[in-house]
Amino acid sequence: MPTAKSILAATDFSGTSREALHVARELGEALDARVHLLHVIPDPARLPWSVDTGLAFTDLEKDWRHHAELALAHARDEAGLPRVLTPTIVAMGDAATEIVAAASAVGAAIIVMGTHGHGMAARLVMGSVADKVLRHADRPVLIVPHPSLKHLDAAAEIAAQGAAR
Repeated sequence: MPTAKSILAATDFSGTSREALHVARELGEALDARVHLLHVIPDPARLPWSVDTGLAFTDLEKDWRHHAELALAHARDEAGLPRVLTPTIVAMGDAATEIVAAASAVGAAIIVMGTHGHGMAARLVMGSVADKVLRHADRPVLIVPHPSLKHLDAAAEIAAQGAAR
């Protein structure tokens, strides 16, 4: 059962994800909640280029997990999250599915994640992890917008001020 004492912050280590981790930290501090950091690696055996390559998938998976664990520790420290109180999780598979599953597993009251702001056309063609999480999560999802979209807030504010005159 979700509890206000637990937040799941999903990251892909992008600039938007870094901003989302700062938001998760602030939310965790405000709610006195533990933030769990999650990164999802793809399953190397299911990637299109992996067919008939003869790769040792267990070695590749170990390498990807190791790099993800190091990157999660760095992201945690960069966001100012406490080491001892911030568990890190590396999952493998479809990102949206694993984010929803991890939120359930840790009993998170909310999922915090960034979005890349690719726009409607890109989402129609390839989908969006954030969109998929929003559709499948059984708890609130806080989406932190891509930094390039911040100009829209400023433009909307200017337009609103002009309309008020």
